[in-house]
Amino acid sequence: DWESDRSYQPIDPEKYLQERPLEATDFRVYLNRDNYYSYEYQDEQRYQSYRITFRDSETVFYGVVERHTPIAKELAEITTSRYTGSKAISTAILKVRFEEGVRAPKTVLIEKLVSKNWPYSTSPE
Repeated sequence: DWESDRSYQPIDPEKYLQERPLEATDFRVYLNRDNYYSYEYQDEQRYQSYRITFRDSETVFYGVVERHTPIAKELAEITTSRYTGSKAISTAILKVRFEEGVRAPKTVLIEKLVSKNWPYSTSPE
């Protein structure tokens, strides 16, 4: 589809970081597990961190999920190689948002794995 082919984003990732909107936004991303923990998300026992990058962009986000939750399990599955069990980079569509009052400049909450791939179609309504 056109959106996947062009890696359509509802807002430019760099602009998103600058504006820090509180409403959740869907992004087509490259995702891999990371060890970046800072500010309000320093607790490695509570959070799993992910590095989020974008096609044709130098912008980097860090996404967090609480460990031992359904979303944490879903993301662990898509960022682990089936063949070696090691970390893997995956494509996905994620719903992310900034939390109000959080100081972490590039860290978003990952609310939902919208799709395991960039091509995604919604059912007609």
